[in-house]
Amino acid sequence: MIFNSTIEKVGVVTKEQQFKQIFKANYSLVVNKINQILCDRAIAEDLAQDVFMQLYNTKWNEIENISAWLRKSATYASYNHIRSEKRESERIKKESTSIQESIASSEDQFLHKDEVSNVQAILETMDDRERNLLLMKYSGFSYKEVAHTLGITQTSVGKLLSRARNKFSDLYEQARGGEL
Repeated sequence: MIFNSTIEKVGVVTKEQQFKQIFKANYSLVVNKINQILCDRAIAEDLAQDVFMQLYNTKWNEIENISAWLRKSATYASYNHIRSEKRESERIKKESTSIQESIASSEDQFLHKDEVSNVQAILETMDDRERNLLLMKYSGFSYKEVAHTLGITQTSVGKLLSRARNKFSDLYEQARGGEL
């Protein structure tokens, strides 16, 4: 402590005092340069602090023109801020899109489950032979296999299947009409 006060009396300026002088002389210049680019005074003041911290952590006493260095650093800090804001905006946009897709997918799954439940309920109202005809046909069984399993002639499978489809369609339309 005595050493510092002796230096001040003698007229020797410490590194901290020099930096304070540089800060006081150039702070408004740096803030204004950043504000000119970003048009946001609060962010400009925050970034100005970063620029001066960067200066303090470099060998600033070796820099020939500190004001020019500060202006250039302020410009770089501004552009870096713009780039990081753009990346953040894109990240948020991607997350938002992902969430919306997830919601849409969940909605689709719910609607699909609801539709499956409706179809199952309609099939339950049909008689066993009609239900089995439809289930076997849409499960990939051939007319011959359907006829053999249900104990009907192969030639009657087409006609019975057509009637079962028509009945199902009518019941389905009635069920949809009742929901609307």
